[in-house]
Amino acid sequence: MKIIDDKILEALSAEARTCLRKRKNKDYHSGPEDLLQRLLNAIEPETYVRPHKHQNPDKREVFIILRGSAAIVSFDNTGEVSAYTVINRERGVYVAEV
Repeated sequence: MKIIDDKILEALSAEARTCLRKRKNKDYHSGPEDLLQRLLNAIEPETYVRPHKHQNPDKREVFIILRGSAAIVSFDNTGEVSAYTVINRERGVYVAEV
């Protein structure tokens, strides 16, 4: 059984704060060959994740906010913004799938 609790969140966030990019992940999958990639990301304030697309094969990403907030932006093939939301528990927006 894999449990994500406050202790894990605090430890991962503390580790992220010490990293240059202010983020750290904890993998819950065995490796890149797993069909389902599961991981917990600690992304600290002032962090920017560059737009990217998972290809070969094409993959979805699901963002579930546990604390804090994050802006999620989707782009079309010409680079124009096609969708935008802020996930934030206090606003009642918990999940975004891209």
